[in-house]
Amino acid sequence: RGYRLLIVDDDVDGLEMLCQTLATHGADIFSASSAQLALETLEVETVDLVITDLGMPGMDGFDLLKALQTNYPDLPVIALTAFAREEDHRRSMAVGFKAHLTKPVRTDDLLFNIKKLAS
Repeated sequence: RGYRLLIVDDDVDGLEMLCQTLATHGADIFSASSAQLALETLEVETVDLVITDLGMPGMDGFDLLKALQTNYPDLPVIALTAFAREEDHRRSMAVGFKAHLTKPVRTDDLLFNIKKLAS
């Protein structure tokens, strides 16, 4: 409750569903269907945490993370992705994601990580 979250995913249906789920748990939600739109959102909104897909066209989740690390170094970022192999998890964590969750994600797992990282 009360967390301000930015959700980034080029799958508009998945983005909408995740936003609705988190909103029902009391979060203030901002959404972006691309990494570029996410960066534009952060120019005008302050958030506690970013949740991003990795496999997006153009600027992917890894590129977004690099931009966030440069401009918002203390902002925690969760990777939420279909990339489920152990090497995908290791790569995400090695470059600075604070958590790597796979789709479809269990709501309890996502809420646990949000609370842990945004506090």
